[in-house]
Amino acid sequence: MSATPKDDLRERHQCLRCHKMSRPLKRVWGYPMERAKRLEAEGRIRLMGCVIFGDEAQYECRHCGTDWWIYR
Repeated sequence: MSATPKDDLRERHQCLRCHKMSRPLKRVWGYPMERAKRLEAEGRIRLMGCVIFGDEAQYECRHCGTDWWIYR
């Protein structure tokens, strides 16, 4: 997925793989605090762990898990 600065990531977008409409799911790295654990339980973020390689996508499709690369 490619977004322009005017695109609002809080809106629904179509996944390029499964073609379902949804909001992108934000991926979060680092040691999780209680708030992060709660947000993941609510389905608002995805906890990715503590190791960051630098080439991971920051978002994913909520349905199929496909990487969503957001370029600004």
